[in-house]
Amino acid sequence: MVQAGDMIARRFRLVRTEEYDIPGATRFVAYDTRLDQDVTVDIVSSLAPTAVVRAAHRARVVRDRRLTRILAANSERRDGGRVTYVVSERPAGVRLDELLGEVAFVPATAAAIVGEAAAVLGVPLRSGEHHGMLRPQSLTVTPRGRVTLSGLGFEGELGSQAHLIRGRTERADAIALVRLFVTAVTAMDADAVTADDLPEDLTEAARDLCEALLRGSGPLTLAQITAALGTGDTSALRTLVEEAPTLWWPPEPEHVDSADLAATEDA
Repeated sequence: MVQAGDMIARRFRLVRTEEYDIPGATRFVAYDTRLDQDVTVDIVSSLAPTAVVRAAHRARVVRDRRLTRILAANSERRDGGRVTYVVSERPAGVRLDELLGEVAFVPATAAAIVGEAAAVLGVPLRSGEHHGMLRPQSLTVTPRGRVTLSGLGFEGELGSQAHLIRGRTERADAIALVRLFVTAVTAMDADAVTADDLPEDLTEAARDLCEALLRGSGPLTLAQITAALGTGDTSALRTLVEEAPTLWWPPEPEHVDSADLAATEDA
């Protein structure tokens, strides 16, 4: 078993554990000694860790700056056993889970976030890749007003092995995004929302999208979301980040300075 202070792949030093909501993995904040930056390391303990690594490798080849980069995914021998890991970048900005349910979003801001997320997911879709476990913590709004998406591929595999989802499809991702939109504009759990709870200032297209979700008939595709909501309005999203300084993610840098690192290695 690994713990804080251990080195993974002779490069990533584990700093501390972090709360994680998908069974089959333990999440660590770690320090990348090569790139001098904080990263996320997921230590995989699911039923089929090799399948998680394969899913991470497939996601890794999808190139888009809005997708959180997977830096490494592999397994190594340790203390007579094998440790399987996935290492990802840690995007800076405001994570959606820090905002949802606290206050209703202006519909245009919610549309900018969810529409841009749908556009981002259209990139791996061209290669047949889906997320599968979209939830608020999957999305971060950066200071430049860009929506970044984390966990592509491998979180869906973890969720599948834990029986949290039935399959990874475009429709499942589209439904998850519209659920986020409904929660954003109502500040209510999407399961509790009725058509009467939707704000009056929704555009007709956005209202049709929400009502299709509430009826259980849609959406079917990511393209339906971008058609109804458009894609990211960077000015609106930059304003969102500027107005939420206390929700900055990560809240404080986790960097290990060179002196501390040397002391740890000498110990």
